[in-house]
This record gives sequence, structure tokens and C-alpha cells, in this order.
Amino acid sequence: MSEISENVVPVPIIPAIPIPPKRKILILSASPKRDLLIDNMLADKLRALGNEVEVKACLREGRQAVLAFQPDIVIVPPIRNPYARDLAETIKKFGARCITRHTEPSCDWDDFKKMNNQEKASILGPIPYVVDAEIVWGPDEAEILQRRGCQFPIYGVGSFSTDKYLTLTEKDCISKEELQKLHKLDPAKKTITILSAWGFADSAPDLQIDEIKDASKDELGRAQWLKMIIDVYDTLKTEYNILVSLHPNVLLEPYEKALTPLGIPIDKDCRSIDLIMNSDIVIHAGSTSGIGAHFLNKVAFQYGDQNKKTGNWWDKSDSMISKVSPYCATTYDLINAIKNCVLGKSNASADTLLALERGRYGLMDGHATDRAAQIVHNMLPSKFNYFWPDGNKDYSQIGIIKSPAAIVDQARCGICNRDIFVVKQSWVDMLQNAFKLPKFKIMGMMACPHCGSRIFGGDE
Repeated sequence: MSEISENVVPVPIIPAIPIPPKRKILILSASPKRDLLIDNMLADKLRALGNEVEVKACLREGRQAVLAFQPDIVIVPPIRNPYARDLAETIKKFGARCITRHTEPSCDWDDFKKMNNQEKASILGPIPYVVDAEIVWGPDEAEILQRRGCQFPIYGVGSFSTDKYLTLTEKDCISKEELQKLHKLDPAKKTITILSAWGFADSAPDLQIDEIKDASKDELGRAQWLKMIIDVYDTLKTEYNILVSLHPNVLLEPYEKALTPLGIPIDKDCRSIDLIMNSDIVIHAGSTSGIGAHFLNKVAFQYGDQNKKTGNWWDKSDSMISKVSPYCATTYDLINAIKNCVLGKSNASADTLLALERGRYGLMDGHATDRAAQIVHNMLPSKFNYFWPDGNKDYSQIGIIKSPAAIVDQARCGICNRDIFVVKQSWVDMLQNAFKLPKFKIMGMMACPHCGSRIFGGDE
């Protein structure tokens, strides 16, 4: 793909600054199956620059990892919900630098200009947050996000996913023999790998929030996808091995229920690059994996369109990512395309790849992790300082309190106009219960402690 990257202006890198030769950097990975490979590549680049680096899972384990490693810099996934924002705020309270790295491309200027205000608000972020830097894919996205008026820099470094396809070799991946043994594939047959779509269908339900529930249900698309798999298997099983891979976080049960009785294997562990590297044909629904198949010189076809989802900004029929591979509208078209394809040669659209590189994805030259590592390495030094986190309840006791508001209400004398503080009856009741004192009410005749004017009267 060098002929594509040569037509794109390289991403500028901030100049190097004098920094300590070694700092502790923690990378929190969003998805072990999808993102860990890139996070490990980034970690290796940072280690080569003289830093001490650890990579840990983010969801449910991020805070513990920060406390255990006590880093100077933490790289977190994109901040799109309150959980992620709270984690970033906690990291900064510890004194560490916090950098967010986007794991997927977003939009370019052409996409953004076509959006309505609600869609633009979704791109700019549903919640405000503060980090030390944000690293995204395309230069357009970096410029668009900078419109939020945030005080931290945003850098477009290029397509992270492309790095693995341009730098890893067969020796870095599971071998074809291992894959065949793992899924009982026939060595005499070619292999079709079907990369399942509908990646938000079952994503982290225990952490799900209302704002993303509309995007998390794709049952109709999944049903059509399962029918396609079965039709392809029934028609081509004598010529091809059929292997199905699930998108990260997709619920396994619907696929097992439909496919396992037919003997169609479902991969649960391998990385997408392992599967594409050892396949002859790839079927996807408008995925970055289609670009990966191109870089590995594999044939790829698109069936269905996961980029056309009602209620999202990419709800349109001309999504550029859905033009990389030849599109098949029906299973009949897909099967005929497979029967007539030329194996061992990419069938991707070069014009579409160039358009993606100039816009949404940024440079596809295999060096996005190099550029990201340099940005992190150039970050001004900081120092982790452990602090005891606030509790989520009031631990006040009889002899020591968190706030005076637990004991008194503030008021103002109507005569001398000075502040006065009225002891709460609830506090008196608590003291009476604690020390087994006789019950009494405090609201009898009362006077201002400053001027002596009567404030309350009665025979309480």
C-alpha cells in the first residue's frame, strides 16, 4: 500500500523535548481480543524508547492496575461513558498523565458536514472529560474534535489496525496447521472465514448505560447473517472449510444454537489477523478486517452492512468502509462471487482505500504505533502520588463529622442581619440515643446569639 500512503501528507509529530530516560507507562486495553495486539505493539515501541511499560485490561481491572503499577503515564481507551471519564479523573488525581487512544476510526470532514446537530454532538462526545492528550486515527477527526474547545492536544497518527497487517509475518501468527487442528478443518480444502458482524449486540451488559442501548440491538441483522452462513455452508462445504469468528463481546449462544448442530466451527480465541492470514476468502459486513484482508492479499467479500444502522451517524447507504470489498446483496450473489473469484489476489478497491487514507483512517503505512509512541514519550514528566480515595458514603460519627451541615442549619437574624446557626433536632436525637439521655425538643424560646433578639417562641 505504499503507493497510497505516498499521496498523503504525513502526520506532523511534536518536537522532542528533554525528558527522563525512563518512565512507568501503563496501557489499559479496551478488548483483549481486538485491541491487545496493537497495545502490545505500542508497548514495544515505548520500551524501545527506554520506558518501563505494562499492558493490562481496562474494564473492571483498570483502577486496580493503576494502583498496583503506580505509573507516570496511563493510556486509556476512548472516553464515551461516565465509567471511562471517572477512571480518567481518578488517574489524574493520582498525579499521573492520562492519554486516551481511540481504538477505531471515527469520521472525516465529509461525514461530519452531512450530519445533523444531534449526530455532530455524538461525535464531539456525549460527556465532557479532561485528559493530557488524545490520540485518534485520521487528521480530519483530530481537527473535528479540537472544535470542542478542549485545552488538551489531539493528534491524528493514522490507522492503528493497519500496523499489524504490514508488520506481522506468518511466524508471528498461529500456523495454518495449528488452526486446522484446532477446528478440525480439512487440509485438502481451501478455507472461508466468516467474520461475524453486529459487534454491539451484547457488549458488556453489566456496564451498559441508556445512551448506548439503542445501538446494542441488531437481532435482525444477526438472523440474516446466520442464515447466510448456513446457506454458504450447505452450498460450498464440499470445496471449502467454513470457519466462523465472533466479533469481540458478541454473545456466543445464538451462533452455537444455529451452527454447532451442523458441524460449523466457531472460533472463540484467535485474533482476526490469525484467521485472515490462514484463510483464502474472508466474508465480512463492512469491517476494517476487509482492509486487513487486502494487505494480506486475500479475497474478501461484504455481505450485509453493519455500517448502516438506524439511529447512528453512519446510517447511510454510501459508507466508504462498505466500498472496500465487493458487496453482495444476496446469498446467491455471494456464492456466485466466491465461485468465480481468483484466489491469492486482493480484490479491494484501490480508490476507496485511498479515500479512507485521506480522510477517516489516516495514513495506512504501518507506522501509526511509532507516531503514537513518540507522542507519549514526549509527554511532559509527571509523578504518581498515591491518595486515599473518597468513600461513597458519610462515615461521620458522634465525635467527628464530615460536614457541619450534619449538625446545624445556617440562617440569618432578621434584626441584626448576621449569620446564626440552629442546631438540628436530628442531631440532638442522635446524641440522646447514643448516650441514653431523656428526650427533649430544642425549639423553645430562642434568641440571636449576636444581638439577643428573640427569634423563636413557644412552649415546645
